[in-house]
Amino acid sequence: GMFSGLKVRAIYSMAAGEDTVGTSLGTIDPPYAGNWADPSDDDAMGLGLEYANGPLKVGAVYQVLQTASNAATADDQTEWMLGGSYNFGAATLALSYQDAESLGKVKGDDAKLWQVGVMVPVGAAGNVHLGYGEVKADNVIGTKSAKSKSYSLAYTHALSKRTTAYTGYNRTDNDTGLALGPIADLDKTGLRNGGENSDMFLVGVRHTF
Repeated sequence: GMFSGLKVRAIYSMAAGEDTVGTSLGTIDPPYAGNWADPSDDDAMGLGLEYANGPLKVGAVYQVLQTASNAATADDQTEWMLGGSYNFGAATLALSYQDAESLGKVKGDDAKLWQVGVMVPVGAAGNVHLGYGEVKADNVIGTKSAKSKSYSLAYTHALSKRTTAYTGYNRTDNDTGLALGPIADLDKTGLRNGGENSDMFLVGVRHTF
């Protein structure tokens, strides 16, 4: 629904893992030593809020992905994000912060992400985009925590109301154990553990039908 610039969105999904056994089986045939998952144990739900008033836009998202596993290393995946932007006329500033716990439903695999971006109008149809983001991940392979830093520069140009040309560059610097970024493990030599960097240049045209 929408109320005076406020938009509210909610989603609920029932997954299909209700008939799985949560712990190891005690025997081949019933009765089992393990616990059958409850029908609500693997559901997913989310809530989103958006508010827009003139040059100000603010949004928040929260979601939970439940796990039906009873393993000690498993936990529900939870995420929340808060972001906003303000159009000053000469430029638009955008900020966001996101926190995720038990990624992949694995306890201790947590991450925190923050981003800042600036969009500057150039002429009547162009925009320059600058962005920086940083992820801090916990429980990474080979180390307890690691960071990944991303730098972006792009230019968009509206050719018409429905057609936009764009070009951009992204550089992502990964610590050991991380392989984040638009390009990962091109040579298939194990970038996941190498902490190598990612570079991407793109150019194209987008048309909406």
